[in-house]
Amino acid sequence: MQPHDDDQGDDSAPTFPSPLTLALTAAWALVTFVPPLFAHELRFEVFGLPFALWVAAQGAPIVYLLLVWVCERRADRPQRMHATDPDGH
Repeated sequence: MQPHDDDQGDDSAPTFPSPLTLALTAAWALVTFVPPLFAHELRFEVFGLPFALWVAAQGAPIVYLLLVWVCERRADRPQRMHATDPDGH
């Protein structure tokens, strides 16, 4: 069995998540766990539906799509910054 070329050894420092990753994870956790946990206290209507039901049916999927979009835009930023124009300059 061959050793991997990408082994860093034992003396490499651990990497920590970026602030953006922490913010996206916090937003995901907030949208995922708060409405079900506090559904009884969050009794008001949004567009004619109870808030917890609206978040589960409409709000959370919209927020999840926005989180993925933000993550994609951030991941694509280095490629866009180093891309050359069609003329090669």
